[in-house]
Amino acid sequence: MWWVLTGLVVSLASLIEVFVKLDLQRIRLQGNLFIWLFSFVILHFCTAAIFSALLDDAPLFNSLAEPQKSLAMALSCLVFLNSKVISFNWKQEEIPFGVEYPYTKVKAFFHGRLNIIIINIDYQILQKTIGDKTVEDLYKEAKSKKR
Repeated sequence: MWWVLTGLVVSLASLIEVFVKLDLQRIRLQGNLFIWLFSFVILHFCTAAIFSALLDDAPLFNSLAEPQKSLAMALSCLVFLNSKVISFNWKQEEIPFGVEYPYTKVKAFFHGRLNIIIINIDYQILQKTIGDKTVEDLYKEAKSKKR
């Protein structure tokens, strides 16, 4: 059961990273944004659960109580996902060899998709705000709010 706690810690860390990086606290979670964000968190949860199951019999973790074991596994999982064995330079781009490269590509895919959805939401909010107002009306409204 400790692997659930490990998955929750890693999922929470990934969720905090996304909220900070993409400034999600200003947007109400809805539709596609929620689905993509939930998928990203579930992917991290499953990765951490598999990682913990693989290291279940590691002697380093056997002496720890379940909460400490879960925290140690979660931190180990995060370190493992961001680790690289060596880096190669290819066409002026550093390409890491190890788990980090596919992990960052998958993470960049999710972040890119979430960013597109956020831009669309911002555009819809902007369209609602502007409506049929003229530039002069918007100027007057902005000037009155400035005071």
